Amino acid sequence: MAFNPCPRMPLRKGVKVLAIANIIFGVFCVVMLTVFLVLASLQPTDDEFKPDLKVILIVILTFYFLFAIFETGMSVFLLISTNNRNTKRCNIWLVITGIILGFAILGPFSQMVFGKASYESVWLIGWIPYKIYECLVVFSFVKHINETNEE
Repeated sequence: MAFNPCPRMPLRKGVKVLAIANIIFGVFCVVMLTVFLVLASLQPTDDEFKPDLKVILIVILTFYFLFAIFETGMSVFLLISTNNRNTKRCNIWLVITGIILGFAILGPFSQMVFGKASYESVWLIGWIPYKIYECLVVFSFVKHINETNEE
């Protein structure tokens, strides 16, 4: 029997809850980043706010915007895969999320090595354990489906 990291909840429902929570958070992030991008592009360029900094800010916000869209799409992909009990697609989600998680772990680690901390590191301190837990739940769900199919 597969390990159930979701207390008092079936694995399938746990994966669905996590996917729906990610979709809601992803849509919130897309909306907020859209507002920030509009505000940054409308910011007048004067001596205090240099044009180069404005371009850098827009590029960084665009990166986070695209990442939020990608994460929301991946959450929808996971929700559909869970509803269809499709282990192959859940495994694809696990691999892609594992790669993203690896890059996310390298970011704060490289900042620690070079002695430069940023606000990004603080956000990742909560996001990384959450994604690890989410991967554990999805992995347990895939293992549970495979076990029930063998019987």
